[in-house]
Amino acid sequence: MLIFDFITQEEIDDLPDDDPQAAFTTFVRIAQRRLGERTNQIDTDNSDGWAALSDARHGFMNVVVAAAKKYEIEPLSSLPIPRLDEFNENAHRQFRADLDHYLTQLLLDNSSRAKRDSVLVSVELKKTIRVCLHELRDATAKDKSLSETKRSELLRQLE
Repeated sequence: MLIFDFITQEEIDDLPDDDPQAAFTTFVRIAQRRLGERTNQIDTDNSDGWAALSDARHGFMNVVVAAAKKYEIEPLSSLPIPRLDEFNENAHRQFRADLDHYLTQLLLDNSSRAKRDSVLVSVELKKTIRVCLHELRDATAKDKSLSETKRSELLRQLE
């Protein structure tokens, strides 16, 4: 699998510009979903299926490490990519374990930052904000000029 098998150009364009950690975690979430969709379709009862599975997994590792380099996510950006003839099930499993380990740290860090940046507000202000958010959701859902990806991302952020 190659880069555009994991994520579309439109999805890349919609990644957060101002937060490298959030952009990376979103990239990985999309790529993981696509890897899962693809590998569920592969028949591993023959050698061609195993080769396709290995290629998909190697491609996933390749694009994730490349994204980590772009967003300067250490230590993932420093991981070496095994040559195709040296890539095996154990290399894939170790990479997934390492990725999950560092993603957990990134997600928890993002959560801590969000809590640190939050403020207490009155009940009245919360109600006003909820009304505004409802109106924003409606306007976003009805806007025909937005791509489906952009609309989904905006609605997700409003949630």
